[in-house]
Amino acid sequence: MLKTRVFDAEERDIVLYNGKAVIDWAFYFYTQVECSVDEVDFDFPDFVSAYWRVYNERSGRLLKDFTLSRTGAYLIANLSVDDATFEDNGYYYYEIGYVRGVYEQALRYGTLKVI
Repeated sequence: MLKTRVFDAEERDIVLYNGKAVIDWAFYFYTQVECSVDEVDFDFPDFVSAYWRVYNERSGRLLKDFTLSRTGAYLIANLSVDDATFEDNGYYYYEIGYVRGVYEQALRYGTLKVI
């Protein structure tokens, strides 16, 4: 029997301190077995690379595009002070995902609050 695991991106908010480096932030991803409450580590099928993109809240313009590394079911963010510095404090939108073969798969999205 062929079993396919589908992953739907989930919405979660993130808070980031403006101008503070981000060291080893780990984003964990899992799936649930059909008709069960068991969690199974997401194995990122056909993984090529991972990204974290930040967009302007009002215009939707892409402001920052970071590359994430992968360790097992985790995507790891390491941002320098320059990477984590935003022109203004406030609300932005973000999306975390990975490139699956030649297609992009969104994993998480939401509001990024920069304080």
